[in-house]
Amino acid sequence: MAKITCKRVEPIIIDFEDETFECFINVDALIILNDEFGNLVSLSNEAIKNPYDVGAKLLYAGIKTNRRDFTLDDAKLLVCNCGSQLINLVTDAFVRCCGNVGGEEFTKKYIAELERMIDQNKKEV
Repeated sequence: MAKITCKRVEPIIIDFEDETFECFINVDALIILNDEFGNLVSLSNEAIKNPYDVGAKLLYAGIKTNRRDFTLDDAKLLVCNCGSQLINLVTDAFVRCCGNVGGEEFTKKYIAELERMIDQNKKEV
């Protein structure tokens, strides 16, 4: 007898006064990412240089699983409004969904680049 243990996908809920978005980083989202943006390993490598852009792509795919009218521009706007906390949540969900594609070294570089960008944004404000 074969047995499979699955983890439940917990949605990331983005709540505004007039609208709520549910983001599910699951197999459907991975298919959207792969179909629209290419191979997941390349996307992971891109995340080190462009965490906000990749965060928007992850968010886009996760919300598009249940809202087909959601666009990448919508996701970019949400990332701009919610910032690094949202990027961290979708990245963490992505890693939990498909495993740590880039390994520990990728994670360290990604976090360092994200922190650098946050510091740069603070200086500009």
